[in-house]
Amino acid sequence: MANNVVITEAESPSVFFGSALSNTQTDNFFNFGTGNIIEGEGGNINVIGLFTDSNTTVVLNSVTGAITGVSDTFTLDGDANSLSNTALN
Repeated sequence: MANNVVITEAESPSVFFGSALSNTQTDNFFNFGTGNIIEGEGGNINVIGLFTDSNTTVVLNSVTGAITGVSDTFTLDGDANSLSNTALN
């Protein structure tokens, strides 16, 4: 399974989880908000910041272990963004 999620400023800040679990599935997040945490669960993930995105955290995590052949893209226009490959506890 995979998601196409539009995140608005009204929903922010919030935590959003991907559902892609293999390299044949892709989660797409279109982020207009600030202070969001987006967590990928192992498949392909695309995070696109639009206009008002800032202070966005993207966490790459896999519930099924390492997955080969995954392609991830991040385009964040705002400031104070971060990328991590370790789950936030």
